[in-house]
Parts: sequence; C-alpha cells; structure tokens
Amino acid sequence: GARSRPYGRRVIQRRFVPVNGRGRRLPSRPVFGSFGPRFIDDELRGPLAPAYSQGMVAIDALFRFSGVGLLALLAVLTWRDHRRWVSAPYLMLSCISVTALHLGYTLDPLRLPMAVHIPARFIDLPNLVFVWLFALSLFDDRFRLQP
Repeated sequence: GARSRPYGRRVIQRRFVPVNGRGRRLPSRPVFGSFGPRFIDDELRGPLAPAYSQGMVAIDALFRFSGVGLLALLAVLTWRDHRRWVSAPYLMLSCISVTALHLGYTLDPLRLPMAVHIPARFIDLPNLVFVWLFALSLFDDRFRLQP
C-alpha cells in the first residue's frame, strides 16, 4: 500500500515501485531538496511546485502579460522621445530587462519555448544594474556614466 507523509500543509502519497517484476516492491529513491525529502515519482517537481489551478494561471497571465505590454510601450515611447533627457537610455534598458524578467519567470503552463526562455533569462541578468543607473540618473543632476 501507500503511506502518506506530511510535507508542509500538503500530504504526499509515497508510491512503491516494483523491482525485477517479481512482485517484490521497494520504495522509490528519496531526493533531498531544500525543504526536506521528496520522492522522484511524486507530483512535486520542485520545492514548491503545486498543481496550478486554471483560474490562478489565468490571473497570473493577465497581470504578467499586461505588465509586459506596458513595459514594452514605455520602452518604445522612451526611444521615441529621448532627445534631451539624460535618464532615457537607462529607463529603456531597465524596461527591456524587467520585461525579460517577467517573461523568464513564468509559470510552467505558460512557459515560453526554450529558444525564447534562455535569451530572456540572460537579458534579465543586469536588471538591478540598469534600475540602479536609472535611479541615479534621476536623482543626481550631475550623474554621467564615465569610464
């Protein structure tokens, strides 16, 4: 049979897998993650990967992709009107990087293809640097990026 073990608030069913097809059954091999042991053949794929409900996925998609659209619009408007504004390049780079951050951290049902996901994750790496430079250029009148 199956025994259950407490795992946070959820209960995971511990499955037994047959060995050698002789009817002898042994437990599956435990995997020790950051939140305690899990078993390979359980539904949990990560430390906190629940089964997503369709409503929560729809709400996440609504907020995530509307935010991506607003950031892309802000980057395009900044590119169009950047002539005399010192902070414009930093704002544009920040918008692109935060957009890539939103696209790279999507839920599993909304995950982008790997050909788009991996470049998005690389583009979001300098996110903090671009936001920092944008904030410095806004609040410090003498700020100029110099080598």
